[in-house]
Amino acid sequence: MKTNKTDTVWRQKRLTHWFLYGEVGTSSREMARAIFADGTTSAWSSPPCDPSDFRRCALFVEAVGNLSLEEWQKIAAISDAWKRLVVRWSEMMALLEEECPGWRCPHPSGLLPKLYALMKEICDGGQTP
Repeated sequence: MKTNKTDTVWRQKRLTHWFLYGEVGTSSREMARAIFADGTTSAWSSPPCDPSDFRRCALFVEAVGNLSLEEWQKIAAISDAWKRLVVRWSEMMALLEEECPGWRCPHPSGLLPKLYALMKEICDGGQTP
């Protein structure tokens, strides 16, 4: 994705707004670091391994705008678990939408058993399709 200076400033403002006012978790913060920092990641990996964590990551993606292939690759490079999650991101998003249509609202309610089962499989080292 080619970006011009205006796009970069816009995304930085959205990132700042997300950090200040969004629902920020360890996993979503790690995504932001992978994309917007100098390419360094933390010594430990914290991929989202339950629906609440994944939801915060999905909110991050929406907050900063669509991610480019290069940005998804930076996230996938964090760890093997992140790579597996990135490969199956659209599948997890579909389950989030199916099981929790109001997921964008603060504090959505309900259990998400299908999404949780898929995430457990992925985080426990399940095969990528």
